[in-house]
Amino acid sequence: MNYAKLAIDARKLLKTFGASFTFTSITSTYNPTTGNEVPTTTTYSGYGVFGQYDQAQYSDTIQSGDVPMTLEAVSTEPQIGDTVAGYTVMEVAKTSPDNTTVVVYDIRLRR
Repeated sequence: MNYAKLAIDARKLLKTFGASFTFTSITSTYNPTTGNEVPTTTTYSGYGVFGQYDQAQYSDTIQSGDVPMTLEAVSTEPQIGDTVAGYTVMEVAKTSPDNTTVVVYDIRLRR
């Protein structure tokens, strides 16, 4: 099966029915000369769509107010702690049937 084509099809659908989102990632590097952490902010964008959890899905992991997002296969894999649209990424799962080609990311977000 051609999973790269599936990723392209998923992107087209998310672009048509979703919206463009910009994610922000803040990492830090230790500077031994100053003894300080130096923060670096990077951004990446992709098409995605918000979903909704129903109350039956609430658990120790999924809390009231959490929001799922399906995101296209962007070049930068989303990381826990990244932010988007006022939410923080709490969990990232990738759909990769051949364990090589990412088709979409399923992300759990929290305010």
